[in-house]
Amino acid sequence: MYWRTALVILAFLTLAITEMRVTGQTLDVCATCHPNATCEEKVDGTGKACNCMYGFVGNGRTYCQDKNECQIGANKICGQHTACHNTYGSYYCTCLAGYSPSNNMAIFIPNDGTRCQDINECRVQGICGEGGKCTNMQGYFNCLCQVGYQVHNGAEPFHPHQDKALCKAIDCGQPPSALNAVQLSATGTRYGSVATFGCSEGFFWKSGENSSVCGAESVWKGPSLVCEEVDCGLPPALPHSVMLWDQSTRIGSEVLYQCNSGYYNVGEGNVSVCTANGQWDKSALLCEEITCGDPPILPHTGQVWNGSTNPGSTVLFYCKGGFYREGGENISQCTRDGYWTKATLSCKEVDCGLPPALPNSVMLWNQSTRIGSEVLYQCNSGYYNVGEGNVSVCTANGQWDQTYFLCEAVTCGDPPILPHTGQVWNGSTNPGSTVLFYCKEGFYREGGGNISYCTENGFWTKATLSCKEIMCGDPPILPHTGQVWNGSTNPGSTVLFYCKEGFHRERGGDISQCTKDGYWTKATLSCKAIDCGQPPSALNAVQLSATGTRYGSVATFGCSEGFFWKSGENSSVCGAESVWKGPSLVCEEVYCGLPPALPHSVMLWNQSTRIGSEVLYQCNSGYYNVGEGNVSVCTANGQWDQTSFICEEIDCGEPVFISHAKMLWDRTSLIGSVVYYQCVEGYYSTSGKCYTECGENGLWEDIELQCEELNCGAPLTLPHTNMLWDNTTVLGSVIEYVCKDGFYQEGGNSLSTCTSSGQWGIVSIICKATCGPAPALVNTEVVLQNTSVVFHRCLEGFHSWRGRNTSVCDITGKWQAATMRCREIKPAISDLVVFNEKCLRWKADKYEEDTENYRGLSKVIP
Repeated sequence: MYWRTALVILAFLTLAITEMRVTGQTLDVCATCHPNATCEEKVDGTGKACNCMYGFVGNGRTYCQDKNECQIGANKICGQHTACHNTYGSYYCTCLAGYSPSNNMAIFIPNDGTRCQDINECRVQGICGEGGKCTNMQGYFNCLCQVGYQVHNGAEPFHPHQDKALCKAIDCGQPPSALNAVQLSATGTRYGSVATFGCSEGFFWKSGENSSVCGAESVWKGPSLVCEEVDCGLPPALPHSVMLWDQSTRIGSEVLYQCNSGYYNVGEGNVSVCTANGQWDKSALLCEEITCGDPPILPHTGQVWNGSTNPGSTVLFYCKGGFYREGGENISQCTRDGYWTKATLSCKEVDCGLPPALPNSVMLWNQSTRIGSEVLYQCNSGYYNVGEGNVSVCTANGQWDQTYFLCEAVTCGDPPILPHTGQVWNGSTNPGSTVLFYCKEGFYREGGGNISYCTENGFWTKATLSCKEIMCGDPPILPHTGQVWNGSTNPGSTVLFYCKEGFHRERGGDISQCTKDGYWTKATLSCKAIDCGQPPSALNAVQLSATGTRYGSVATFGCSEGFFWKSGENSSVCGAESVWKGPSLVCEEVYCGLPPALPHSVMLWNQSTRIGSEVLYQCNSGYYNVGEGNVSVCTANGQWDQTSFICEEIDCGEPVFISHAKMLWDRTSLIGSVVYYQCVEGYYSTSGKCYTECGENGLWEDIELQCEELNCGAPLTLPHTNMLWDNTTVLGSVIEYVCKDGFYQEGGNSLSTCTSSGQWGIVSIICKATCGPAPALVNTEVVLQNTSVVFHRCLEGFHSWRGRNTSVCDITGKWQAATMRCREIKPAISDLVVFNEKCLRWKADKYEEDTENYRGLSKVIP
């Protein structure tokens, strides 16, 4: 023991030897303190003592060892989502991966309220790599691949910093090929890319899709197009031609056309080729028949020809009018060479010679005798033409045509006839003869000359005698009469009078005659109006109107109220016999029949269908009237009047909103629909039923549900515990129970949480009493104490001699006291003499209980 103490002091002296020189000095207690201890005045003022610094435990002199604060657990000392790091004499906290400190410092001590909060890694652009989609989780994040990408080297979800997985764009590679088709275009090879195909040359698209799409499985889907070989079929037959052909109908095949015998090609080509569209291209071959063209023209000839210019066709030539055939061939024929044979017809002009002379006439003529020449004949003076013409023409047969010109001596003929006149005449028509005109009986001379003379030119002079007929004018008009009259007003004309419709003959004559004096004789016919009296009545009818009681008056009737016009006439007419004819109408009582059924309603009705009967409509249960009325009345027209009664299904609309509650509802709002309410998390129902039903009145039933914030109330008080608590009692509030001083937690759960049931969670903490105050040992002090163990150390100036330095509380609640004994420290050395920095001398006394023998020692400090 002595040597151990001496070595400690020697170590201290070695550090200070270069700065001071000591001779016979007594060692200070503070010089014996451990490097991780401080020297402090004792509370009782009896001296100084060595105490381990914060973060260390020990006796302060012989040892101060590091205190591991992290051993109680990171969650308790640093908080949630943390890691605790012990350091020599202290500790610090860091946040776990996926969390960051709220003070934004890498390390922290939690006494400033710093906590670890989740890092939203998804805010980092591209954290999941190309094609990745980030999903933030509590304390970490996951990655999924977007559409068009798939995971490689792993499975979804993945973490790019922990796994080798990554998202790679889906690539289907080169698009597939299709039978008899070529690729026209491709937008790429990645997901969603589209490749378009077309049929190869010589093939056509018959069916299927012509595109292929890169799918999510990295496989091209499609194409499904079916390309069939182009087949042009039989080439078209062209008129008047034959085909030279190898029977092939594939694309590029050719057909050679040749015109039939007697035809030649007037087009530009004679080949047709099978094209890619499956059609033979149109050949320009056009075979036209060989023709001789129009036949030749011969002088002074015409042609008899059917218009055909084909070989074998014939033209007959003839001499035109005014010419005659002198000789030669008059037929020309179309040969196979396309030429007309020569016709030699010769035609010579016609000459009629001198025209014939006609009796009692002279000729006016230009001396021409050719065909078409004319001769004009005129009668000699005293003669006139009684024929039909006075011209003769030279005709094609070389003869002057026959004229019917005939000159006879002039006569005036019969004198003219004047209207309503007679003649005094001797019958002579020679020039100078006279005719005397006079007015016939019934006519009188109004004016003008009455003599006509026959002149030398064969015309009678004009007589202007005007005779006007003697007339009575219009016959007289008698009241209420009509006339039977041919319209003549000449003497002898007669008018028959008759009573008009609606009147009858009372007396008097009914004839009037036109006399030679120009007057009508007097007719005395008297006509009186017909009157039928009051109109008759009709069964179940009423008179609506009457135009009077005279002939032709009309009385109109209508069916009485409650009756309808079934048949017959509804009018009565006053007739010529002074009797009303009609009415014949038949009025039957009105019945409306069964009233119409209206949707979603019932009828309240006494089964009467007579006019004025009523039907009351009521909506079925679950429906209500949105119209304006609910009554239909049987009207006079035999129809139930239209009611605006409309039954619509009752709809309660949106349910009532209740604070702090959510609805369990199928979105129906018809009668009988039910909405259940449930208080949201953190709230509970205090009263009333928790559902409402849509009623027949279209309203949701009143609901008295009230959701109050869940409150667990005052927490349980557990024996021997204190509560660490923020005094909140709402859902999720947490209380930590800790054992009071003098007690320690033996086991059980120490946390209680306010649950959704409104109760605090069960706490099973067990606090057992400690053994009381730590046992006092002579010349010792307690340096560390928990619920069951006390560490003792000797007071300053004392040292541990024997025994253990720990007191343990046993299961009986009694201390098993430490056995350490502390003795006063005697100077370890005395009479210290320092000769130089490498040589010193001292004395050391031993304790009486030491069994070792010690002697003075001189030692050179190296």
